Amino acid sequence: MKTFRFFVENVDAACFTYVLNKDGTDGINFINEKCVDLWEVGADEAKQNVEVLWSMIDPSQLDGVRESVLASGRDLTPWRYSWKITTPSGNVKWLRSKGMPVKGKMIPWFGIP
Repeated sequence: MKTFRFFVENVDAACFTYVLNKDGTDGINFINEKCVDLWEVGADEAKQNVEVLWSMIDPSQLDGVRESVLASGRDLTPWRYSWKITTPSGNVKWLRSKGMPVKGKMIPWFGIP
């Protein structure tokens, strides 16, 4: 496990663990520093309130992103999606992300700017 943690702490990509609960609530349990660079939000803030990340998604794409995440978690299929965000400082960025859901466990998601 130490090797995995070392990898995600040092890889040149944003890595985080997203959890989608049966009751529909969601959250983040782990987020590396690249995520902070990408979203311009501190790790503690993202873990305490995942909505801060959802709120950056372009409104015209939000439903599509949410549905793709739900479908991936429901069907336990790999997730791949590209979408646009606007960071708190006003920077517009396109993200390409992928992840693999795991039933009953945390779901690792990797975002690549």
